Amino acid sequence: MLNTRAYPTAHDNMMADDAALQRGTLYVSVIEWPQPSVTYPQTRPPHYVPPELDASPRPTGGGLLLHSPHSLVIGMVVPTKGAPLGRRCRPLLAGIQNWCGMVLDSVGIATHPGDQRPHNVTYCGTYHNPYELNWQGEKVVALALKHARHATLIQGIIHIESNHPYFAAWFPPEAMTQGLGCTGVDKALIREAFWRHLPEWVTSVERFATPLEDQW
Repeated sequence: MLNTRAYPTAHDNMMADDAALQRGTLYVSVIEWPQPSVTYPQTRPPHYVPPELDASPRPTGGGLLLHSPHSLVIGMVVPTKGAPLGRRCRPLLAGIQNWCGMVLDSVGIATHPGDQRPHNVTYCGTYHNPYELNWQGEKVVALALKHARHATLIQGIIHIESNHPYFAAWFPPEAMTQGLGCTGVDKALIREAFWRHLPEWVTSVERFATPLEDQW
């Protein structure tokens, strides 16, 4: 159920999550991203992706996402067969948001939920979602999901590293984030906090998913 292995390419990492969705069993993934990459929704590919960049379609929605190396990418699959659409997504998104917020608070980083302002769906950074987390106006935890008939996949990124050194030559400033490293908290300490609290998230997913399977 737990995956902490990062594959070398965006495509392989995205396909690992998609395969977990097709299996439809409980799945939690937290990986340290390997290289500068771009992912984008399968249903809305961008007009152009620089050929110099590692890139892949993504099973979930949202906007074009810029992955800096050493940021953390998360995935979660929960069986939700027969559940109404709203009841599938809201508790799952809120659970991940709460866990990420708790971990960041444990190292002294106070975040706040995203909002529902009018948004530009082109980029993840301009695609506002109330279940995501911001720090000083920048998105630092981004989430997206995909529903299948039997299960729901949520994918997310914790922007520990800045996007600017890797993507400024190709993308506008609004597409990027400075990352949690700009909070003044050591980036290694932030990553270590997520690894330290990972068993708590796995346990909460197990507890949360059991009644979902029984009830739905």
